Amino acid sequence: MLSFQSVLVVVALLDLHVPAQKLREQYPWYHLGSEIHSELDQLSRDCPGIQFEFTTESAKNSNLDDVTLDVVRISQGPSDGKQKAFFVFGEHARELISPETGLSLVRTLCGQGDPGNQDLVARVLGNTTFVIMPNANPVSRKEVEFGKYCKRTNEENVDLNRNFGDAHHDNSIAKDDEMNPGPKGFSEPESQIIKKLVLAEKPEIYLSVHSGAYLLGTPYGYTDKDKVDNEQHMLEVLKPISQQACNGGCPYGDLAGMIGYKSMGCDIDYVKETLNTPYVFTWEIYTGSDVRKFYEEEAHSRSEKRPMDKEASDFFWAKSLGFLQTSTVKRHENLRGRKRSLVPEDEQDVNDCFDQFNPKSQAETDATTEAWTKAYLTLCDEVAIISAGGRISGASSASTDHSVASSAPAEASTTATPAQSQEQTLDFSSALAEASGSQKKLSALKAWGNIGSWGGQSWGPLN
Repeated sequence: MLSFQSVLVVVALLDLHVPAQKLREQYPWYHLGSEIHSELDQLSRDCPGIQFEFTTESAKNSNLDDVTLDVVRISQGPSDGKQKAFFVFGEHARELISPETGLSLVRTLCGQGDPGNQDLVARVLGNTTFVIMPNANPVSRKEVEFGKYCKRTNEENVDLNRNFGDAHHDNSIAKDDEMNPGPKGFSEPESQIIKKLVLAEKPEIYLSVHSGAYLLGTPYGYTDKDKVDNEQHMLEVLKPISQQACNGGCPYGDLAGMIGYKSMGCDIDYVKETLNTPYVFTWEIYTGSDVRKFYEEEAHSRSEKRPMDKEASDFFWAKSLGFLQTSTVKRHENLRGRKRSLVPEDEQDVNDCFDQFNPKSQAETDATTEAWTKAYLTLCDEVAIISAGGRISGASSASTDHSVASSAPAEASTTATPAQSQEQTLDFSSALAEASGSQKKLSALKAWGNIGSWGGQSWGPLN
């Protein structure tokens, strides 16, 4: 007969087993981190005509435990004279769609993707070698697979995309904040590994892939005041990708200027400032349809050089002040105290999180993955064209002017948010746009009477 203590152990194990199956039970088409690793290992032995190197890199965390990241290197033929692309997926654990597209990219480069991309793949392999980190936050990803769909940070509760160096390290952020940058720059094993590899590889293209929004961002994340020297070249690359991947519905430009708040210590700023890598991007490739419409409106307002409609303007203005990242109660506390305070990860609503960061149907997941796999290839193709002195079709009117689409609430607007069909939702689940513009004075709240809109959801930080 089992003792009371034995019964407790069995019950505890059963309790652990249930959440362990959460992702598989609710969204069975998503790969577990272990499955991504296994498939990459298999592809390394079944990728005809390709040099495929599959390795791991490890570093120790504060408990002296090894944290290990997978690294894929892909090339075809001699590498001399070819550009190098360095792609990072899954820095934030809850953004499951990001590693899905990374795996899809590797499959496609091995000839197992959409047959319609064969010519593009051949062209890209002729001019580009790849370093791909398909799952940059594997320990916390396991927690997400257990059902903690709001888990953004690593195993030390540090936001990896705020941990890149000390130059823009924000010490004012609380340790329980999901944008906690850590005690110092590169305190975390994951960011240490990425730093080590990117410094060794010295790529011409660096792309950090995220979800939760709908945009194509360039440096800088820490400020909207300074611009990189070659921003116009980067915008020329991004305009056709916005058209192709999201029907022009994902805005593109400097990251801080679009999202309306500063991303201190992000990876793209470190790579640009340290290596002066020519083409450095953060792409936000998916957000739920309820919020995506605001990003699409922001993108169309920029291209049409008009103000955003009032609903979108209110949304982005509130986002820039942090109101949409708290509960209704804390929104009002922030209003009185003029202080931004995020809800800790473990207090956020897991359904809201999954809806913001990941497709909830297999059809939308497949469409998102297919669209952005092609976009990654197109990025490499376009950079190669520009580097060779050519011009990209449809990129001539790329502009950095963000002044029209203000984040402040519109005084009056009759422009409706573009309607979106179900087919469009499936075809263009992609990259985010988090508003433009400078923050407005809190006194302007008098003009904004809908602070509790958008279903009361606790939309979290993005890149």
